Amino acid sequence: MSSAFNPKEQALSLDAKLIYALERVSQIYRTLLWKTQVETGLSPIQSQILIYMLFHDDNLLSISAFAIEFSVTKATISDAFKTLEKKGLVSKEKDIVDKRRQVLQLTKEGIRLAEKIQNYAQPLDEILKEFPQEVKSTLFLTLRDMLRALNNKKLLAPLRMCTSCHYFTLKEGQAYCNLLETPLKDEEIRLDCPEYENRELSST
Repeated sequence: MSSAFNPKEQALSLDAKLIYALERVSQIYRTLLWKTQVETGLSPIQSQILIYMLFHDDNLLSISAFAIEFSVTKATISDAFKTLEKKGLVSKEKDIVDKRRQVLQLTKEGIRLAEKIQNYAQPLDEILKEFPQEVKSTLFLTLRDMLRALNNKKLLAPLRMCTSCHYFTLKEGQAYCNLLETPLKDEEIRLDCPEYENRELSST
């Protein structure tokens, strides 16, 4: 059976080389996340939750949303959130308007810690700065299309990407955002847009 992790297979297949390269890059992310545990005492998933909460609106902050975002079970997220609560980094309160809904928030200490660890991937940022813009643009387009394909195959959590947004359209063959009222270049397509509205949900 062929495998991308077999060096002999890599010698014969560009696809195998790419899969192996992507796996090695993903390992860097895991290593950098684990380093935050040494500094903060938080597990990788706990660090991810804090960073996610720092940058996303209240409507995306729920146990279910976290489970989907990080491709883990609700039980895993619940356990991680309980630990964060005990550490005084997050809080859970009843929604004033909808009593059935709980509002999840970062505490002041949670914000401070999230801001401290938010740039855990800085080493990769520094490396990317050394690449020419055209190389980065090509890489982005390739990764964007790969993410979209993975999303279509249900192998990845739904993306808040321009191309599946209610505000996205094509004008004379060019991507266009009706919310911003502006055309979008290929490298301006967002993968995680704060103004995103799911096209399918908006049309129901």
